Parts: sequence; structure tokens; C-alpha cells
Amino acid sequence: MKLTVAVVAYGRYRYLDEAAASIAKQTRPPDEVLVFTDNREAVRPIFQKHSVDAEILQEPDLTYCATYSRIGEVASGDYVMPLEDDDVFKPEKLERLEPVLREGRWTLVKHAADFIDADSKLTTWIQQPKEPAVITRENAWQLYRRFSYHIWPSTFAVKTDLLKRHGEILKRMLLHADFAIFTLALKDGEVLYQPEN
Repeated sequence: MKLTVAVVAYGRYRYLDEAAASIAKQTRPPDEVLVFTDNREAVRPIFQKHSVDAEILQEPDLTYCATYSRIGEVASGDYVMPLEDDDVFKPEKLERLEPVLREGRWTLVKHAADFIDADSKLTTWIQQPKEPAVITRENAWQLYRRFSYHIWPSTFAVKTDLLKRHGEILKRMLLHADFAIFTLALKDGEVLYQPEN
């Protein structure tokens, strides 16, 4: 199984150093790292600093959803783990997700996240479900009323084939990418939520 990390960094680079460091610290290294940006020269040294071998694609004119269409066109992994420029992965993220992804059942796997405040202290401003959930078209609305499972792309592992198959739809959407990808994942199959982050 091949795993791709796709970093999206458009116009803000303040926390990109931490994001790149979190890729370098993975206990199960990604098979591929793609970086989509509007400024290749600004981001290249950050990834080099952490010895992350990343393919950096300068794509300045894409909407957020269209970026995910391009990720689907370029990624060679079976699953894509998006990483937004102001987020970080825990060191064991890929290692913990890989066994679940190997099942091949899920179009998308979402996990819980830790949130920090402006002083980098853990905060619990959002209470996330403590139990796993299989989300389907039939139960999505009921579950959504309890928690917004569709938010924060950095908590997703999405099948690359989903991004490829729905690339033309994504190119035309002006929604937030997380909502669009989550909805398309439900169209194609089941989504797994894991409370472990």
C-alpha cells in the first residue's frame, strides 16, 4: 500500500515549518509527498530543511476544491492524507492509519484531532465523538446533527481513486474542499470515523 501526503500551502507559510517537521517525524514514512503552492521558492527550503523529499507543484490559480482534483491527478498513493499548512500530524499517524486503510473498505477515514490555543496549549473547545462510527448515506444526517464529521481535511485519509473519479466535479465546486470530499465519499461508499487522533 502506498500513502501520499498532500500539503496545501497557498499564501500563508507561518506554520509550514511545523507541518514539514511533522512529516519528517512519521514512524511510517509516506511513500510520496506532494506540495501544492503559489510560491515554490518560499516552500522548497522549508521541506529541504527537514529532509522531506517533496514534489512541489506551483499551482497558483486553483480553487481549493480544484487543488484536490489536481492531487487526484498527480498522486500515486492508494490513499491521500491532506495536510493543511497550519496543521501538523502526530508522529504515528500514518502507522496507525495504514492497517485500517489496508482493509480497502473505506472511501474516506476521518479521525479526531487535538486543538491548541494561541499559546499552543491543548483546548477542548470542540467536543469530538468518543466512539467510532460508520457513516453512510442513510445515517449521515442523523450523525451530522450530533457532530460535523465533514470538517478539517488534515484529519482525512481519502482514496486517491475518489479524487480522480470526481476530479471534474471538484474543479467546478466553489465549496470548502472538506465538505465536497466528504459528500463525494458518501456517494461512493462508507466513511469511517475513528476517535483516536
